[in-house]
Amino acid sequence: MLDEKRVKLMTKIALSDKQDHRALEVAEEYTARDYVSMRLLRSWILDTIIYLILFAAVTIFIFYRYITTIHASTLLMVLFLGLVFYALFLFIMMRSSGRRARKTYDRARTKYAAFSELMNQLRDMYEEDEKDSPQSEGDR
Repeated sequence: MLDEKRVKLMTKIALSDKQDHRALEVAEEYTARDYVSMRLLRSWILDTIIYLILFAAVTIFIFYRYITTIHASTLLMVLFLGLVFYALFLFIMMRSSGRRARKTYDRARTKYAAFSELMNQLRDMYEEDEKDSPQSEGDR
């Protein structure tokens, strides 16, 4: 005979697993430090690529539109300003990526804790049933 409480709990567990599968996976596989570091590395790579594309586009536009002759001093100044803006851009982007990654991980840990609690409740139900059920002839 089916236990209604057990079926409801199993349904909750299945829905939780289906809805929060990625978050549960993140919380189970990574520590907070590893997850945030991985996301920061990814952010650094993508942000650098984006910045290089934007910097190249803006520099080409400015040299094409406004500067007729390119001197070494102008080129060095543009490169220096590019590095300064890159450092500023990277600082802002990495800081926001780190915060987002931390919040995402914290939410995932919360969902994982709730999921683990449901699993523990189900395990306890099964253990209670095992204690309450009479032993078979072979076990005695």
